Formats: sequence, C-alpha cells, structure tokens
Amino acid sequence: MGHRGDKVKDAAQAGSLLHRLTFRVIVSVSLVVSLLPRGAMVKVGRSLGALAYLLWKGRREIALGNLDLAFGETKTADEKKRIARESFETIGASLMELAWGMRRMNDEVFSEVAEVEGLDVLRPVLAKGKGALMLPAHYGNWELLTNVSGHVGFTAYFVAKRLKNPYLDRMVNDYRCRRNNHVIHMNGASKEIEDALREGHVAATLLDQKVPVRRGGILVDFFGHPAATTPLIAKLHLATGAPLIHVRCYPNRDGTCRIVFGPGVDFEPSGDYERDVHDLTQQCVAYMESYIRERPEFWLWGHKRWKVDSGMVGGQSGK
Repeated sequence: MGHRGDKVKDAAQAGSLLHRLTFRVIVSVSLVVSLLPRGAMVKVGRSLGALAYLLWKGRREIALGNLDLAFGETKTADEKKRIARESFETIGASLMELAWGMRRMNDEVFSEVAEVEGLDVLRPVLAKGKGALMLPAHYGNWELLTNVSGHVGFTAYFVAKRLKNPYLDRMVNDYRCRRNNHVIHMNGASKEIEDALREGHVAATLLDQKVPVRRGGILVDFFGHPAATTPLIAKLHLATGAPLIHVRCYPNRDGTCRIVFGPGVDFEPSGDYERDVHDLTQQCVAYMESYIRERPEFWLWGHKRWKVDSGMVGGQSGK
C-alpha cells in the first residue's frame, strides 16, 4: 500500500508540475499575442486553425464524419472539407481572441469590433425581474460572446466545465468574470442559476455540448439523429418562468463580428413534466440547428456531438 501511495503521490506531483509549466507557457504566448494588432491576431488564429485541420487527423476525421452525418449527400465532399477547414479556422481565431483579449479587451475595443443586435428583445425581458436564460452555442467567436454582457450593461452567469489544469481554469475564468460576469461549474449549477434568475440576472449554458444520458442528458433530434443534451435549461424555465432567448455570434474575417440576441422562445407547457422538458429542449435545439445549417462553417464540427452511451450513432463510436 505504501509503495502504491508513493506512486500516486509522485504522479500527482508530476501532474502539478506539468500544469504549472503549461500555464507559464500559455501566459508567455498570451503576452506575445497581445502585442499584435487585432487584424494580425485574427489572421494568425485562423492560420493556426488551418494548420490544426491539416495535422490533427483524428479531429479532422471526426469533423468530416459529423458533416456526413448532418448533411449526407446534400453537400459534396469538397463542400464538407471546406466547412470543416473553416470550422477549425474559426476555432483558432476564437482561442486567439481569448489570449489577446486577456490583455487588450476593454469597452472601446469591444465597441469597435462587435455590432450588437437584439438588445430591444433582451432589455424589456430583464425589466420584468425574472432574469433570462440565454441559449448560446460553440458558434462563431464564443470567447468574444462571453464578454458581451458586461459591455452592454447586464450581469451574466455562465455554466462551464472545470479545465483539468487548475491554473488555466483560474486564469480563463478571471478574464471571463472581469466585466461583472460569474462562472458556475457543473456540479450544483441548478441552484446557483435559480438564485441568479431570482435576482434578475442572465444565465447561460451551452445546448450544443454532449451531456451523456448516464449523467442526466436526454436524447433529442439534432440534424436528424439522436443527440444527448442537457435538460437543465428546460427544467429551469419550467421551474422559474425565466424567458429563454437565443444568442449567437457571426464572425468576420477581419476580427469584427455581429452578436445577435433573439428570438425569444415561446412554449406552452402541456402539464406532462417529462414531456415538456423533452419538447422544450427539442424546440431550442431545433432553432440552433437552423442557424448552424445556414452558416455551418462557424460551428464546432470536431466535437463528438452524436456519441451516445449505448454505442454508435451514424458511425460515431460511443467509446
């Protein structure tokens, strides 16, 4: 037992050292990136994303497999390759945004790079005092999207997974919370969100991320195939009456973007709670699918979205 305990301790120390080294490297990279003009930063991010598409075979194959699953023969192989490559480029730009924004983002920069639409949808809703549930996705420049609330004058609570590296987790969340935002980690998220909504704030969680059924997810249709999805947003709406509002970010190649709030979600409960949770989740996911179909290159295709607990969906391994 003592020998095994020593091995565990050694592994933990090695992991902690690796986390610290990784953190220091990323801080150094962030400093270098912050020296770039914004346009150059975006070009570098897109170029790194394109390089990742070429070199990261496993994720490239996942992305192309997902596109086959979603679009079948309605898009050619070349179209799917273009969408997958541009998806990687979009991700590269979004991650670079995070590194650049930590040192450079402020109200003036935000107003120059982000055109915000739909505040006339959001503000009357918040004035009612029930808060609002936002429905974002890994779409466009989602790191810039997390900044929008503080820059337009409201407080937002984001549900997020903890990063494995605690130093990076703290650094990223400190940045996301700089403008009076708050990060809520997965465990116990429901209670904290309800408290935030009662205080009239905004809460957001991502519906396009896989949540296994064994961990509370439910299966809804997404591009014609079952996808394990969190029922949290639907349950919170039914419990609190907080309005549901979609939000998304359309990026431009020059680093500017258009952030759109709305539409709101109209839903009439049937009284059958489990059915209502499923149907409302499905309705929200269906709208998300609609705008992903319009500009699929902005979405995160390299994620195993259709992997389910039972095994395989459309060729995606469940392991």
